[in-house]
Amino acid sequence: MFVCVCVCFVIDLQNVDITLRILYRPVADTLPDIFTNLGIDYAERVLPSIVNEVLKAVVVSTIC
Repeated sequence: MFVCVCVCFVIDLQNVDITLRILYRPVADTLPDIFTNLGIDYAERVLPSIVNEVLKAVVVSTIC
């Protein structure tokens, strides 16, 4: 499980604090490639940037 805390700014410049829990399971066949290219801590390196961008896009699209 991965927990992400994101601060998003909406149109009227208010902060929206969102905490998101993600249950993830990589495809077992790709684990050797993931570990070789990204390392054992791939989730902590990859998921935060992806989650923050998607979460901000969802918040903005929902409010607008």
